[in-house]
Amino acid sequence: MHMNQSPPVDRVYRILVITPDQQAFEEFSIAFCEGQQVERGQVRFSLHHATEPNRSILALSELDPDVVVLDETMQYGGRQSAAEAIASEKPRVPIVVLTDQSSEFVASNVFYGNVCNFINKSKLRFEPLFAIIRDAISTGGTFATVRSSRLSVLILDADVADRTWLAAQIEQLPSLQCRPLIADSIESASKLLKRSAIDCVLINERLPGEDAAGFIGQLSTRQPFLPLIAMADSRQESLSFEAIRSGAKHHLVKANLTPELLEAAIRSAVDQKELESKIAQRDAFIYACQQKEAQWQERLELVVSSANAVIWDIDYPTGIVTVNDCFTDVFGFEVDEHTTTIASIVKLLHPEYDPSEILCGDHRPEVDLCESIVRMRCRDDSWKWIQSRGKIVERDATGKPLRAAGIFLDVTNQKENADEVLRKNEELQRFAHVTSHDLREPLRMITCFTELLREEYADQLDADAQRYIAFANDNAKRMQALINDLLEYSRFGTLNEQPTLVNLNSVLDKISNDLSIAILESNATLTIGDLPSVRCVETKMYSLLQNLIANSIKYRDPSRSLSIDVQAKCDNGFTVISVTDNGIGMEQKFESKVFEPFQRLHGREEYSGTGIGLAICKRIVNELGGRISVKAQKGLGATFSFTVPDHLIEQPSPVIPKHHQRRSARLMRV
Repeated sequence: MHMNQSPPVDRVYRILVITPDQQAFEEFSIAFCEGQQVERGQVRFSLHHATEPNRSILALSELDPDVVVLDETMQYGGRQSAAEAIASEKPRVPIVVLTDQSSEFVASNVFYGNVCNFINKSKLRFEPLFAIIRDAISTGGTFATVRSSRLSVLILDADVADRTWLAAQIEQLPSLQCRPLIADSIESASKLLKRSAIDCVLINERLPGEDAAGFIGQLSTRQPFLPLIAMADSRQESLSFEAIRSGAKHHLVKANLTPELLEAAIRSAVDQKELESKIAQRDAFIYACQQKEAQWQERLELVVSSANAVIWDIDYPTGIVTVNDCFTDVFGFEVDEHTTTIASIVKLLHPEYDPSEILCGDHRPEVDLCESIVRMRCRDDSWKWIQSRGKIVERDATGKPLRAAGIFLDVTNQKENADEVLRKNEELQRFAHVTSHDLREPLRMITCFTELLREEYADQLDADAQRYIAFANDNAKRMQALINDLLEYSRFGTLNEQPTLVNLNSVLDKISNDLSIAILESNATLTIGDLPSVRCVETKMYSLLQNLIANSIKYRDPSRSLSIDVQAKCDNGFTVISVTDNGIGMEQKFESKVFEPFQRLHGREEYSGTGIGLAICKRIVNELGGRISVKAQKGLGATFSFTVPDHLIEQPSPVIPKHHQRRSARLMRV
């Protein structure tokens, strides 16, 4: 897993904080708890505290933490450092050092063993804590591999006696577990380096007939993080300088070499190279982040430019507003060095609006976000509709705003188009109402007179005349039904009812009562699950569910008992409510057709109706911001499903008590 990847979120990640400083732990805990209230990709952590060495070692076994935060002042006794003591107990647990050091160059000295990063006690804020803990968990203990297994140390020396002595000493080092590998020439050393994973190389500067310094230089180029230690038979500053310049980390004199000095040199070289590797990884990570930031900055500039958005940034104490070049494009006014003032922008506001409606002017402590659409004056004295969106990004200790940022968008065309659409809709509504009223009266007269004709002159009319009168009467009634449905369809888009919290179980109870006769006559069983409460217009939700259930009753299969099942489930930010039946079904290819007004799949002789019910359902669902669909198979029934966005959903309704569960013989509550 790379450093910039977040850890998986299938469990809570355990953080063990080892520090005797109770105040530091409390500040650490407060920063983490407050920060996690902000959405962070659902990454979850739990904090645990140990104040003394013995307790911390016990906690390592009991807790099995994902990361350890270690106070650099902790002393574990003996020759082991605190990090080494933790590594011996949990070899692969990553460690983050808690330090008082303020300089990164000084604090970098804490990198040893399993340590993969550090955090300063004076900077215990969630953002850096979250990034450091995330990276430590993501690396998954890869920094501990050097300490958790034996180090492979390659000894390159032409002197047999020296090679043998070095190998024996390396095998017996007190606190490092090392496995010596021996080579007597550059060629044999090269083969071992290709064949084995080497953690450290000891090289004699004098190899008969070979260029030891050149080999050190080649190795440091090909494997920059391989620790190299040069050895000499005697102290010669020129040879020492050449070895260090070629890439060696240390220079040892054989005559003065002791086991302790050898161990210290190997440990120091390995730790130094390990630190360089970590720093290189960190630099690569920072560079990758900078590249991504640059890419997103470029994308943001393209979006802002294409949208012609005015970006503003306010400093409230001074009243200075910084804007981008789009300010001139939108309003026509030139600004010096991209700065203007709050007063200058407020002067552009139409008198009918309050200045608090723009630039986050509402200074209530609980309000951070602001949005409004206002009219603002341009340089040519024209007026534009401007959408203002902003957020207060900084407040003082009393809650008074210090800084805010946001955008102005020119929405003149959209506003005018929306007003025009609204006006047209109102005209259409009036037209539909007037037209339906004017048409209904002639149809009523036709029906009345055909009935009178049939009653008054029944003995004078032959069978054909009677049939013609019945035909005219039926078509007039069908025309009346079409007009009523058309009026209802147009009415649903213009109702001014306000949404309320509607319990869908209660709505289904009303529907089952209203349709009780149809349910009993069709021998239907209506099963209703626990449905949520939805913020909507109740009459529309009633019409939606009533139409779907009535549709199932209408298109039942007479060869079997009808079963209708109403259920709800959550699915990716939506709640899906479905009505399933075992009726006659249909072919799936007609899915889009059934939701269009006046579209029918059957003749009027087979099934009554005008074909407007499902079109009304679609219109209601669209108003909710959802989608309606049907999955069906001919002869096997159909499932009509519609989605409701989760922000409109409240907690599920409680199960209805037992004595209300079977209100009729054909209603089941599950």
